[in-house]
Amino acid sequence: MESGGQWLVETLINMKHKVSLQENRLLSKIHKSAIDRQNNSNTSPDICVIKVLQLCKTMCVRMITEANKRWTKFSCKFSNCRFETKVGYSLKDIQESDVVFILPDSRDWKAIIESRPKGQLWVFHSKEAPFHGPEQSPPREFGNPFNISLTFMTSSDIGPAYHYFDTRNPEQNPKVLRKTKLMSWASSNCNHTSWGRTRFVHELEKHLDIDTYGLCGRLECPRFSEGCWSFRADYKFNLALENSQCPEYITEKFWYNALDAGSVPIVFGPPREDYERLAPPHSFIHVDDFKTVQEFTDYIHLLDRNDDLYLEYFAWRRLGRVEKSSPILTTRIQTGRRLCYIIMTLLKKSLSPDEYPWKDQHPNFHDWWHGLCPKDSQKRRIMDIDV
Repeated sequence: MESGGQWLVETLINMKHKVSLQENRLLSKIHKSAIDRQNNSNTSPDICVIKVLQLCKTMCVRMITEANKRWTKFSCKFSNCRFETKVGYSLKDIQESDVVFILPDSRDWKAIIESRPKGQLWVFHSKEAPFHGPEQSPPREFGNPFNISLTFMTSSDIGPAYHYFDTRNPEQNPKVLRKTKLMSWASSNCNHTSWGRTRFVHELEKHLDIDTYGLCGRLECPRFSEGCWSFRADYKFNLALENSQCPEYITEKFWYNALDAGSVPIVFGPPREDYERLAPPHSFIHVDDFKTVQEFTDYIHLLDRNDDLYLEYFAWRRLGRVEKSSPILTTRIQTGRRLCYIIMTLLKKSLSPDEYPWKDQHPNFHDWWHGLCPKDSQKRRIMDIDV
């Protein structure tokens, strides 16, 4: 028996709080398999099979292959059980599964919840803000059907997502490359935003030299082409404007498109205090700090002319460095080790629920999810531009 299985048996035997195995299919199967192997080492125990369904259909068509439409085997070191996963949407798939990942898609919530067998565990998975995933929220009358959450919020059971600032391993001799261009913006989401982002950029273009890429811009840069993003290092500033005004919603636009490239991100989305808490110190320019476009433009031109002031935005590199977080959240289709990590989190919560308080803190998922960035908190005027 693998050490992971032994750890689980010992934890179950010595646990201080009672866990109802009948109400947890995942824990029940793993527990039974580990006990069987411990007590019947010379016999062949019943085969333990745990099925993990990734509940998605329409939104996942481009992401899936014929292989992962079928039950595909994988293994996790912490258990002797055999794990199987697939991408599906049928009620039969739901009824057969022990764990269900709720991925972005439109769905009949009533039918799905009524098909949910007793003891099945659900994982809420979203890398997007509520504005882009209303179909992920069950109606209010269903309370909170999820066991754990996997989102961009730091309050989630698994999170945060994209990158983080690590002060344990600062750069010894950070270098800032010389830039030849002023500002860039890249986006292919021109309209499906909670504010007039594209209109805002077009207004800035009247005052600043901005190179725009993607479907919303004038310059071509195929998203997955080799070397497409090498241009980022040529710019002093990058417009890292999020598609939604939601707390903590700081995506790869900030971390990858700007900081990783050595540009200063100009940000909008979450409030300044979220950036101050999660990002490197003095590493960004928040548009909320300016009352008018002219005030903002003057400051950008000042930094462009004054190298000393501009380089102050890179002093944070002596304090730490930006590191990539786990790709668990940013990968839509889960396989192998990523699935195992999330399943282990489900087990840990089953055994130590007090360490994962998200579900208890948010008994009504609909109210929590849609309350993150309510409509009345969305700004409709940034600087002196209507958005």
